[in-house]
Formats: sequence, structure tokens, C-alpha cells
Amino acid sequence: MRAKSGGAVFRLLIASVANRFLSRARRASGSLPCVAAGVALVWGGSLGAWAQSDVVLDADAASLKSGRLEFQFQTAAGNPADFQIWRSEALGAEGIWEVVAAATVEAVSEGLFRGTLPLSGGSREFVRVLRVGLPPIGLAPVLNEVMSDNVSAHAVGAGGYLDWIELFNPHDEAVNLEGYGLSDDILQPDRWTFPVRVMQPGGYLIVYASDATPPLPVGGGVLLAPFGIRNSGETLVLSDPFGREVDRVILPPMNADQSLGRVPDGGAPWHLYAKAQVSPGVENGAVSDGAVVFPPEFSVDGGFHDQPLEVRVTTHEPGGVVHFTTDGSEPTGLSARSDGPLAV
Repeated sequence: MRAKSGGAVFRLLIASVANRFLSRARRASGSLPCVAAGVALVWGGSLGAWAQSDVVLDADAASLKSGRLEFQFQTAAGNPADFQIWRSEALGAEGIWEVVAAATVEAVSEGLFRGTLPLSGGSREFVRVLRVGLPPIGLAPVLNEVMSDNVSAHAVGAGGYLDWIELFNPHDEAVNLEGYGLSDDILQPDRWTFPVRVMQPGGYLIVYASDATPPLPVGGGVLLAPFGIRNSGETLVLSDPFGREVDRVILPPMNADQSLGRVPDGGAPWHLYAKAQVSPGVENGAVSDGAVVFPPEFSVDGGFHDQPLEVRVTTHEPGGVVHFTTDGSEPTGLSARSDGPLAV
């Protein structure tokens, strides 16, 4: 939207907001390292726009009235006291955000609010809406089975084979997945968001995953996330509509047509399944290739380093410990134990 005020042209760019930083800005512009989403009022400039799922701002309802910016936003739930309006003269490292004490938020109707604030008169100004009152995390499904290299185990559509992720609803109530995020990047939990889709109690849901361009045809009603799953191992994250993580799984390296699944459905232990044992969309079987011991995580990537550093090695196994050696030999239970950072 473009408008004029006092002879100056400004462009008002609208983005949806929640109470978290918007990691997708990193790939939208190298000059914007992780910025908070919001309403951006740019005098004589331009800025990319992004979207999130919680708050939706209406560009057509924004206007200047006697030196005050007025805009409307919608959200599924909340009261005027749940929101604050913040401003900054810059984004990124140079940005200093402060709450606008003179700003007001009022309810227009159910789920519709009006924000108003005085403009500071600077050469450019960025404004965001911050939700300070979030509802508690509600019932959510869990990641239940994953296949990262589907060669011939499970076909979708006209004989295509795609990576897939199975969700399971362990609750005795239905769960609406609209706005939930699924991602292979913990810094971008809403890389793909669910449309309206209701999971019944004890129900299963398959999401296929492919980074092919253009997207592969999978037929109507089939859910397809725009990223592939590395068979060398990676982390998958499920988040609620406010970007809060509700489940994650760290995938180990898997062979073609192997899957990783919970036993029993929704339970804590993960097992590897061979091609004949995989069970997309139905109950995971008790027979598997065995329980999975996930590899430890290192705080520093491998490679050559010119300076001394500290390396932390952690395990996600309940009750697990890490043993290490410094001579290249295979660690055993008698090797030194890592209980803190290692000086290298």
C-alpha cells in the first residue's frame, strides 16, 4: 500500500506476527539477520514482507490520521491487553526496539483489533505488534514414523515415491492442525504450515516431503511439504500455530526404504523398521530391526581450527553418558567420560 503524508511517500508493508523472531528473514535478505515480524513503515524505502500464522494485519485498513498510524489486525483469540505495539528506527543489529507507551489497542469485534500510535517523525520507522499473552500449548499430535529415502516402500499418486512423515493423535479429542508448522530447520519451525486438517482421536496423518521444483503432482487432498529429508540424518520439528515446539525427532542415518517409528504409537522409544515392516498411516508393529541409539551432538562442526576451542558433546538418550578418546581409538565404557566442555 502506498500513501502520502506531508509530501513524503511511504510504503506500508504488512506481515503477520507472533511473539517470536522471524527466522525466514535470513534467507529473504542477507542484510536482515533475524528480525521480528510486524508492520514496517518505510519512508522512501522498501522492505520485503513475510507472513506468520497468529496475527494477520489488514493493509487496506491502515491509514494516517493527524500524525497517528492506525491499522487493524485479526487473530483467533485474545484481548487488547494481550498485545503491545513496539517501534524501532532500524532492523537487525542496529535496531533498538521499544514499546510505544502512547500506543493503544482496542477490540473492534471478536478476533478483530485496532492499533493506533503516534509517528516519531524519523526518516523511517518499523513498527511491530507483539503478543504478550499467549494461550497455553494445547493438545497436539506427535511425530510418529518417518522415512527419509523412500525408494520402493510406499507409493503416492501414480506410482511416485516420496519421503514421508507420519503424525499420530494420542489424545481422546480431535486436533485441528491449521497453522501448525513442520520443518527440517529448528530456526525456521514454520517452513511449511498445515491447512485446515482435523485429526481424530487415535488417528494418523501422512505428510509427504519433497524439495523438487516444480512440486511433484500428488493429487488433491495429499499433503506435501516443500523440503526433502536427508537420509544421512537430520532433525524434524513440529510446532504449534504460535511457533512453539510441540515435538521433534533427531533422525539417524537410514538405508533405502527404512523408517524410524515410535513403539508403541506415541510412545517414547524409537525403532528402525525394514521395508516389510514400515506402516504409514496404520499402527506401528512391535517387530522391528531394533531400538535406535541416537548419535551424540557436537557443539562445534568438524574441520580444521586455527585457535583453541571448547567442544561439548551431548546425548539425548535418557540416562546416556558419553565416553571419548583423544588418540583416534574406539571409545569403550572404560574410556574417559565427558561431563563438561572439552578443551581442544
